[in-house]
Amino acid sequence: MVNIIKRSFALNLFILERFYLCPPKKPTLSYKLQSYVAYMLIIVIVPVFSILHLLLAEDLDIDRVNYNAGFLAQAICFITKFLPFILDGQRMKNCIFYLESAAFATSRDNQTGIINECIRICRRNSLVFFAGSIGAAGSWSTKPLLWRRRDFPVDVWLPLDAKENVFVFSFFYLIVGIGPFIAGVITAVVDPLIAGLTYHATSQMKILKDNLQKLADYAEEDILQAHKSSFIKNVTKEEVMVESVRKCVAHHEEILNFVKEFEDCFSLVLFSQMAGAIFVICFSCLQLSKLNTIDSYFGQFAMYLIFVLFEVYFYCYYGSALSDESESLRDAIYMGPWYTYDIRTQRSLLTIMERAKIPVTVTVGKLVDLSLATFTIILQRSYSLIAVMKNYQ
Repeated sequence: MVNIIKRSFALNLFILERFYLCPPKKPTLSYKLQSYVAYMLIIVIVPVFSILHLLLAEDLDIDRVNYNAGFLAQAICFITKFLPFILDGQRMKNCIFYLESAAFATSRDNQTGIINECIRICRRNSLVFFAGSIGAAGSWSTKPLLWRRRDFPVDVWLPLDAKENVFVFSFFYLIVGIGPFIAGVITAVVDPLIAGLTYHATSQMKILKDNLQKLADYAEEDILQAHKSSFIKNVTKEEVMVESVRKCVAHHEEILNFVKEFEDCFSLVLFSQMAGAIFVICFSCLQLSKLNTIDSYFGQFAMYLIFVLFEVYFYCYYGSALSDESESLRDAIYMGPWYTYDIRTQRSLLTIMERAKIPVTVTVGKLVDLSLATFTIILQRSYSLIAVMKNYQ
């Protein structure tokens, strides 16, 4: 398979490149400066001014604090979530394209089908996330336009009273609204990219299982192909199987290396998303509980909450899929006709089975596994935080 990453994440890579989060092969000093400037203007400036408002405001309304708290939680999450792309963008890019190496290439039709299905799912997820993010971020950025009063999407500190003049207000409204909107669009391509890489690792596990379970059948096919395409006539089935197992061991090692590199690169990104999601879910639910009527305001908050829940579940689902697929590797070997193999092949398979006793998992901030169990933990922590906030109000 050629260009599986570009075929899977064409939209994702295009947007990351446009906002300086996916560096070229040889990034220049000018490119690095532009990336830092874009990061500050899009990601950092609005939450900083929002925090200044909370620190400098004389009369704080608790309802307005609750209203702004969900945004601040998500905005701070964005600051730490995208920071690794700025500080170590080349390593992040190398990790994204890790699966392009020859170690993951396959030529068998059924295994090519597994890769093509993975590519299709990754492209579908990217489009769904992109559309959902446009809706969620767009509704957040434009909701003050539905109000009769002149206001910003979030309370921010400004050096002047921007609400007195319509032109000044429009200028600052663009700054306050567009920055977080673009940040939402970026996160909409980062999330399916990270989850998609996890699913590509899962697909490689499926291919490895297929090679191990059908070891004898594929050995006969390779012998027949070798006889047709070369002058090698004396190769034995046992020799081909031993070589196939050796390739499977190397394939398994490459998958493990990729998961380790993936975890090192994206651990902070995942932790930021999960930690931020707890507070976003809490404050969104708290705000929804105070609304007495179902109107456009309610719909905007509900849309945002659903998107965040889906975002977290999305990560956890594909993390669990990778773990489950790795745990079933030993079963795949056992389900094959291993009892008909020669001693050398059986011993090699035992080595893989021993290695497969430890499931392949991705950890969030080196603390918890990326799994559906973690999703339930996030919901529990969010509910606990909601209960505490309700008691103090």
